[in-house]
Amino acid sequence: MATSSEQALAVKSLGGIPLIVLTAAPPNPGWEGFPVQVQASLNATRQGMQKELVGLSTNGKQIISSSNEHSIHEYAPQEVVAAILELVQMSLNR
Repeated sequence: MATSSEQALAVKSLGGIPLIVLTAAPPNPGWEGFPVQVQASLNATRQGMQKELVGLSTNGKQIISSSNEHSIHEYAPQEVVAAILELVQMSLNR
């Protein structure tokens, strides 16, 4: 039986399933102390991975949060609620 990570890696498409990826704004406070070039590289990698997630669905969307914290739900809960409501609307319009 495949592990969870193997199963996740095997997914190439979610079809038209509504999907919103809520991404923290750069720079990530956890990267303080790293050289600027490293922070830029980490941010570019994170953004690329988030875009890959969005690309799994033909009905996907990325929203960049006003918060640069990892825990967006703690620092910008209104944005999480808005994304959830938008996702529900996307699902109803399917």
